[in-house]
Amino acid sequence: MANQNNKKTDAIIPLKNFKYAEEEFYRALDELERVYYLMDDNDSDIGYVRGYLEQYGCLSADECEMEEKLVKEYETAKNENADENEMNEIYNKIRVTIRRNSIKGGILNAILADDGKLNEEEA
Repeated sequence: MANQNNKKTDAIIPLKNFKYAEEEFYRALDELERVYYLMDDNDSDIGYVRGYLEQYGCLSADECEMEEKLVKEYETAKNENADENEMNEIYNKIRVTIRRNSIKGGILNAILADDGKLNEEEA
């Protein structure tokens, strides 16, 4: 019986380490996604960053999936009465997605237009 207890105890530290590493990994992905939307379109690392974000499901190569994710994020923020900074971050994500994917019209443009956030060059 003592052997079984030791085996259980032996797993506690690696499990805690794994949980910590997993939390750090997801924090790093969140930070990488935040930085992605702030990067210059001509940045030499943008493809590398986008590849990681796509690989781990933070970005989609599918334009419709990207739009759906942003619309959901926008609607959630609106429903939760997000502050101005959070809304501006979402508007920026929408603008970057429109620009990098050459989206003309559609729901993302409508969101910006309806909220009075559509720049002249985006119209």
